[in-house]
Amino acid sequence: MKVEHSLFVIVVAFLTAFAVFFMAINRPQVNIQKESKSASTNDSNLALEFRQRFKRLEESLDTISSKQASDETALATLEARLNSPKESVGKKILATAKTQGSLFTTSSPVYGPMGMYVTINCPVACSLWIDFFSSSKNQGTPNTAQGYMNTYGVFVDGVDKSIYGQATFPAAGSAVPVSLNGLVSVSAGVHTIDVQAKTTGGTLESSSSFLQVMAVE
Repeated sequence: MKVEHSLFVIVVAFLTAFAVFFMAINRPQVNIQKESKSASTNDSNLALEFRQRFKRLEESLDTISSKQASDETALATLEARLNSPKESVGKKILATAKTQGSLFTTSSPVYGPMGMYVTINCPVACSLWIDFFSSSKNQGTPNTAQGYMNTYGVFVDGVDKSIYGQATFPAAGSAVPVSLNGLVSVSAGVHTIDVQAKTTGGTLESSSSFLQVMAVE
């Protein structure tokens, strides 16, 4: 009886040890399988994210390339128009003239020359396209809420053509760009285009100005 009991204990102990050994062997495999599956999922996610980023990069490059091509086309068109004196809006360009002015100041309430003028020759009756720009300031301290007003007007052969640009300055030293353009019909011959300036108060100041005139048939 004692021998059978001892044998039974030995068998149970052996089976228990075998079970523990089997579990110990298989548990790392389960963990390895889980880790492998997790790593595979991470790799798939990274690959998907990379493809998405690469696609966005390609789209950005395509957009940049398209904009560059558009800009190059626009620049080429502009250069062609500037370098071709033949036609403008279906009209023949007869002559062009331009000038650039330096610092100018005045406190006059009536128009006075600011040294911005050009002469242009029209071989036949033509139209003058006039384009003017100035960086304008007023150095006076306004005594009204409206502020002081600087005005620039176009004169052709000494005659005021009622083409003007103006800006209001509510504070001393404030700066406003002023531009004007217009079309004036003239007879054949040489004509002088002059831009004059005036102000309602304070001191008008133009640090730089540009005048361009084009004679169109």
